[in-house]
Amino acid sequence: MLSILLCASCSWQRNVPQKASSEPNLIPQIASTNPSQLKSPIAKTEIWQMTVDPAQSQAKVDLMLNPTGPMGAKPSHDTCRLSGTIKLQVDTARNGQQTLTLLDVKLRNSTAMHMPFSWPFLGAISVDIPARNLRIYRHSFPHSALVSKSSRVNFQSTRFKVGGIAHVAGSGFVLSRAVGLRDVNLTIKKTEAINITGTLTKVNGVTTLHIPRAILIDSFNLSGNILDLKFTGNIYASKK
Repeated sequence: MLSILLCASCSWQRNVPQKASSEPNLIPQIASTNPSQLKSPIAKTEIWQMTVDPAQSQAKVDLMLNPTGPMGAKPSHDTCRLSGTIKLQVDTARNGQQTLTLLDVKLRNSTAMHMPFSWPFLGAISVDIPARNLRIYRHSFPHSALVSKSSRVNFQSTRFKVGGIAHVAGSGFVLSRAVGLRDVNLTIKKTEAINITGTLTKVNGVTTLHIPRAILIDSFNLSGNILDLKFTGNIYASKK
């Protein structure tokens, strides 16, 4: 470069043609950036607070009581309406595809449940769960769910916590003495991981998440009497 400048400043010196350099160009080439390449694939992120509709949402509680001794196991069940909220993060891609992330779930039984068990000549045992006493809420929701073209969503490996009290009463000559009156703590610190499948639809400006079958299972020991509980929820949560 210095020799070129010197030659340009001396008009009396003959210009010598420069040979093309055979050395590679060591200066990195900076490609032009297309602004569209910098855009995030996510067009928008929203937080939806959805309300569980107790007029449509309900749960069925199946109990199996297996007392000590030769009495034999007995099943009983009842249903209740559900209320509460579901909180979702909704990521919408530029092509319109949506991904849902469960942020929080809070459910309660808005009506009471009564489940009786009886044995001939021995008496009966009743299990009662008062209204708004059974609570289901989040433990861990590690996976998001894509909304398919058919509006289906599948939240995998979800775990919940359960809290509540059941009132247990024994009646009859034998069971009134053996069971008496007691409260049973229904707390489940961490449920087994389950997959929750549902649909996300929008009709007349109302978006609804319908989960038709969410199942939680656990077992409780009542002084040697085993109480197996199965909770099956049919949940409608909506937002305008």
